[in-house]
Amino acid sequence: MDLLKGSLLSSTPLSDIVLGEQQTGSASEPPVSTREPTATEKETTTISKKVVNLKLMVQESTNKLLFAQAESDFVNFLCSLLAIPLGGAEYLLGSRNCFKSIDNLHGSVVDIIDAKYLATPYMKNRLTKPMLAYGYMSKNRILPLGEQSFRRLLYYIRACPDKEWLTYTTNGYGGWPVGIDTPKVDREYVKGPIMYMVTDDLTVTPLCMTSTLSILKEMRISMSDVKEIEIQIGLQEALSILKASLTSTSALTDGLMINPVLKK
Repeated sequence: MDLLKGSLLSSTPLSDIVLGEQQTGSASEPPVSTREPTATEKETTTISKKVVNLKLMVQESTNKLLFAQAESDFVNFLCSLLAIPLGGAEYLLGSRNCFKSIDNLHGSVVDIIDAKYLATPYMKNRLTKPMLAYGYMSKNRILPLGEQSFRRLLYYIRACPDKEWLTYTTNGYGGWPVGIDTPKVDREYVKGPIMYMVTDDLTVTPLCMTSTLSILKEMRISMSDVKEIEIQIGLQEALSILKASLTSTSALTDGLMINPVLKK
């Protein structure tokens, strides 16, 4: 657990854990990779055309984001971030997402470790572009990650030599299924149509007028000082939110570069 935590936060996780060394002062930013994007990384610019609408509630006098009003499709996107494997986040962001040592590990598997050193020919793809577990791909996905096929448990028997066995498979050829057929899954994380409130740090709650007024009252902001701005969230915005959600407590402001948007 310490190594996992250190690989996400430190550029020298082994020294931190084995030697007990801790970096002092503010951590320096990891060097930006200069390698060219791989072919799989370039796919992210062409696969997804899905967009969702998001209403930003902004304090007019300061141009500060207060919160966002979102329909279920945007909240489904946010929930989908929790289902993305670590290698999937690295793939989407091109090994340049401030994971520090994990960035280096992902880049090593992509660029350095030859296929002859991997357990199977498919291992590189499984590590560097992992799929979502079956049933976790949203119906209206924005991020271009694939989904694993449902694996059925099948019973096989062979007369000569006398042999029987159970195995999981995705094709189902030649065996007798054990248990249920391919389950039907609801490819939405939250129910709709319901409006939600999303704060800058990605705290999500059902939206109601009472809670909105309570927040404005707590922040001592008058309704007359609040303006509404509607924007669209597409692939590039989704990638920026994903990156900001891993590194920032103001993911919407940083991921969407809110201030430049408001000044237009």
